[in-house]
Amino acid sequence: ISQLILYMLHGHGLDEVRDRGAREAAMKGLSFWIDKADKVQNTFERFGLKALQDFRRRDLPAALDKLETIRPLGRADYAFHLMLACIHVESGDWRKANSALSTALELEPTALEARILRAVVRLNIEDLAGARVDAEKSVEAAPPTPAVAYLAYLVRARVYQEARETPKALSDLRRAGGMAGSMAGAINGVHQKWQQSARPEK
Repeated sequence: ISQLILYMLHGHGLDEVRDRGAREAAMKGLSFWIDKADKVQNTFERFGLKALQDFRRRDLPAALDKLETIRPLGRADYAFHLMLACIHVESGDWRKANSALSTALELEPTALEARILRAVVRLNIEDLAGARVDAEKSVEAAPPTPAVAYLAYLVRARVYQEARETPKALSDLRRAGGMAGSMAGAINGVHQKWQQSARPEK
């Protein structure tokens, strides 16, 4: 499930910084489990994996149909609501994604990647205050591992930029760039763009 959210965040965290390689790696890690769907005995788990197979093929209506089949079994399952949210994000239904992520976080309040993703989703429904809360909590809770921490800083930078707090946004971009590996150049490009836009006209 963590691989699923990493796949999402590397595609939706910041438009100018989309890490195709990281998305492909996350999907490859997820596929290890997805491809076992037909061998799984448990109905709930099997349908969940089959929904992810449809998701991988970009057949989002079919993925939703499979999750609807097991909804009664998934009401109290964090992974179910997370999968539902990811499908809604890819479909562009941000409000339904927000609802599903909120339920997921009620079930697992410390789920860091889900909170980062909800910050992105809340930006897309113009809930800047909610996005800010999620983004700031994400940075506070982020582990020292660059793979996740860099995404937390990247999303908080986007939130601060939306709030017109450019100095804070630039500071977070610098932190993200220092952990971003091959994406450092793209992040530095965004940093320069935001910095130039913040300068008063002569």
